[in-house]
Amino acid sequence: MNKPSTVVRASSLTFGYVHARPILDEVEFSIKESSKITIMGQNGSGKSTLIKLIHGSLKPLAGSISTGIGLQIGYAQQVLLPEQRRLSVIEYFKSRLPDHDRTLEHKVAQILKEVKLNAPFNREVQSFSGGEQARILLAGTIIQNPDVSCEYQFFHLNKC
Repeated sequence: MNKPSTVVRASSLTFGYVHARPILDEVEFSIKESSKITIMGQNGSGKSTLIKLIHGSLKPLAGSISTGIGLQIGYAQQVLLPEQRRLSVIEYFKSRLPDHDRTLEHKVAQILKEVKLNAPFNREVQSFSGGEQARILLAGTIIQNPDVSCEYQFFHLNKC
């Protein structure tokens, strides 16, 4: 029986927005394939920062964070970007899947059902409530079918 491989590893990971006071200071951890983890902590303790470091949208000040070779990392934002607000539902999903095919509408319908949201494809994303927009953002990550997805401080190791 094979031991699960490591898909995310942090070594002496240090990050801060101000160099005098790091948010994360020499953090060490590893995440094995097929794991489900939850990151918990008080506001401002570095949960979202850690997710952005894993995703690669932030770079550490020191140390390293690495992911398995070829893994696709998905990340669901917490709020819509200004340029996404006026998009229709289907335009939003097209922006998340630039190489979409004729099955996109079927895939979007399935994902919206999965996140329990009834969303007409021609309706502007900004017209939904905050909670509904959060479901659209989550669906936008799920539809990309990443190996590791980071959604509101939750990681899902899908295909590892």
